[in-house]
Amino acid sequence: MKYHLYLAVALYFSHISVSAADTHSECVLPTNVPTVPNASEWTDLRLQLEPELPNCLNDSGYFALYGASLLNTGSIDSALEMLERALLIDPLNGSAQIDYAQALFQNGQLLAALQINQSILDRQDLPESLAHFLQSRQDSWDQFRFQNRFQLTAIQGYSSNLNNATLTREHLVTLDDSDAILSLDDDDLATPGSYSNLGVSARFYELNDQSTDVIKFDLKSRISDLSEFDTDELSIGFEKEIEARTYRDTWEVSAEHVQLGDSALYSSLESDYERYWTAHSVMPYLKSEIRYADFHSNSRLDETSLGFITGLGFGPVDNRLGMEIEFNQNFALKDRYGGDKTTIEGQLYWDAALWNGRLVSRVGYSNADDHESYPLLDSDQKRKIYSKSASVQYFYPISSTFIIHAGYNYKDQNSNLSIFDIQTENVDLGLTYRF
Repeated sequence: MKYHLYLAVALYFSHISVSAADTHSECVLPTNVPTVPNASEWTDLRLQLEPELPNCLNDSGYFALYGASLLNTGSIDSALEMLERALLIDPLNGSAQIDYAQALFQNGQLLAALQINQSILDRQDLPESLAHFLQSRQDSWDQFRFQNRFQLTAIQGYSSNLNNATLTREHLVTLDDSDAILSLDDDDLATPGSYSNLGVSARFYELNDQSTDVIKFDLKSRISDLSEFDTDELSIGFEKEIEARTYRDTWEVSAEHVQLGDSALYSSLESDYERYWTAHSVMPYLKSEIRYADFHSNSRLDETSLGFITGLGFGPVDNRLGMEIEFNQNFALKDRYGGDKTTIEGQLYWDAALWNGRLVSRVGYSNADDHESYPLLDSDQKRKIYSKSASVQYFYPISSTFIIHAGYNYKDQNSNLSIFDIQTENVDLGLTYRF
């Protein structure tokens, strides 16, 4: 529905006349404005009004009409500026209010547009003929607060270690206070091979005055020749994001279930909080998470964990360098080998717009210490793990709905207990369809 009819009610709202110039002012408005201008007439009106700007700096009606001409000729940003000036001079200028709401909507500021449009509907002097139009517009815009997004992803890749196993065949063990050598079979060593990842995700958004709420569903599955090590993952979550002038907060609660081969591996519950201070080009942030995992086939592995991440991001979103440090305390709920575990990890990252796509890269180093020993392994030592990791991914949109992406991941894990020496490299190519 077009809104050119606003010109017909501008006389009522702004208390100005466009049929004759104010004889007491140098601000001269056009005398032959059509009630419903067409595209060509809006352009002509814009060209007539533009030179009058220096003479009409205190005229709300001028800025309302000039803003309407800019809006109807596609200059949304300039229209917003002129309409704001009209309302600064006269906050009750109804013509400017109506077009300002439209300009906000076309600029993607949905909630602000709804608020302005509702404030017009609440006016006592609103003509009944216009109230129906504005209510229809309010109802139409309100539907945009609810949005659904779906995504299908298919990835084909190759891994040097499909079963996440050690590369070392022989390991020192302690039996009856005597050292011995354990020799692993080929099936217990790292096995390379190709794999396929399939994923389905759904997002249901609701935009509110104070927040954006999101319900999330994700289903992921890996298919390879080592089917006993393939996983199926199902997760559901709820997220609330609050955007303020100087910061952004995000809360999320989620549940996940993972199948390993034909058996249930674990189910988990997790709660996360993130705070980003967005007022400056250097963006500090803080994240925290608490997680509980129930291992179905071996309850001795049940655990909870508490993690904190602090970081800094440098530069704009399309070319951001950053660093972060994570502290994670993992608690064994039963008599688990190794007991509790403390992990400290540092990462550097670079996210950049590149060749019409997006490059995401990370390097990291972590140190993990168990609080108790591992029976039988190398004189019952407490396990220490040192890990180096690197990843790079590139996303390229080939259309509005299809994204092609490629990635490389590397992890080198070393330990004082050689059976936990693990090295993995993955390379993959994928396609994502969004709708």
